[in-house]
Amino acid sequence: PFNTGSDFDYVDRFQDSSWLSLMNDRLAIAKNLLENDGSFYLHLDYRANHFGKLIAEYVFNKDNFINEIIWYYKDASGVAKKGFRKKHDNIYLFAKSESYFFNADEIRTEYSESTKRQAENKTISYGRETTLNEKGKYPDDVLEIAIINSQSKERFDFNTQKPEKLLERIIKVSSNIKTIIMDYHLGSGTTTATAHKLGRRWLGVEMGEHFYTVVLPRMKKVLSYDKSGISKEVKEYQGGGFFKYYELEQYEDALKNCKYGTSDLFSKTSDKVYQDYVFMKDEKMLSALEIDYKNKKVKVDLNKLYPDIDIAETLSNLTGKWIKAIKDG
Repeated sequence: PFNTGSDFDYVDRFQDSSWLSLMNDRLAIAKNLLENDGSFYLHLDYRANHFGKLIAEYVFNKDNFINEIIWYYKDASGVAKKGFRKKHDNIYLFAKSESYFFNADEIRTEYSESTKRQAENKTISYGRETTLNEKGKYPDDVLEIAIINSQSKERFDFNTQKPEKLLERIIKVSSNIKTIIMDYHLGSGTTTATAHKLGRRWLGVEMGEHFYTVVLPRMKKVLSYDKSGISKEVKEYQGGGFFKYYELEQYEDALKNCKYGTSDLFSKTSDKVYQDYVFMKDEKMLSALEIDYKNKKVKVDLNKLYPDIDIAETLSNLTGKWIKAIKDG
């Protein structure tokens, strides 16, 4: 989250201290999830990137800061009467360790026409003859990639949507086909859409309602073959595959389910009154509870809590065991 207070699809107006705490916690979790050869990319806007870089240096260590990457929007437009017109964003690259994976050959680009002419004419520049590698030039720290215009087929109704071309370069250079890509501020779903098209496994986390209006429809479109973005360039991508999505109830949801009442929940005072009180105001949980006062047992009917719950999948997640087969009866 950029913490700008702009009209985004999720809460984005934290006090600086709250935002710093939020980012610190999430970066620490991200570091623990990374493999030793893993990388972490941090993209914030100009209002917050200096804070974000300091937190990342604290969590990952200054020695593991690899690059500041400039994403230059070559087609950016707008007018700035008091100040310089904004034409780029900063992306910070950190590594988990010295053995981080980085395959620059994956994102080599063509030489400019002027460089090609110099090579053809055997031009001497700075005392050296201009020679070209047939694979193209190695990447530098400026990524010149256009923003998505409003008429593009790649465009979804999301203010901060990034182009798939940008994520393609990041994913290709820092991962191989066995790598799992994770984005826990998923936004419009560009990371997961791009990762899927590139044949990577992926995890995405999002808390906003736009998950249902933007991310989920977009990923379903990717499965059925999405023609936009990088699709035509990735010959291996022909659609297909599958993904699972889970909904975790949040504090806001629990508060919405609360209903004030003055009557006691139990006819007799419980020995654990403070634990009981936790459930007294949660109407949703109460509707799913079956209390055996005599034997002091509580049973939770998951079908009442979530009508369409997948029991087998839930038990698999809780126990960490794979589902081999599901039989009727």
